[in-house]
Amino acid sequence: TYALLLAGLGLMGVMAKRRNDKQNT
Repeated sequence: TYALLLAGLGLMGVMAKRRNDKQNT
């Protein structure tokens, strides 16, 4: 279903952004 795919993609994006923010600090 689209919901599952979207949720997974969003989660990955959030995790990636968090990692990037941590590295920038």
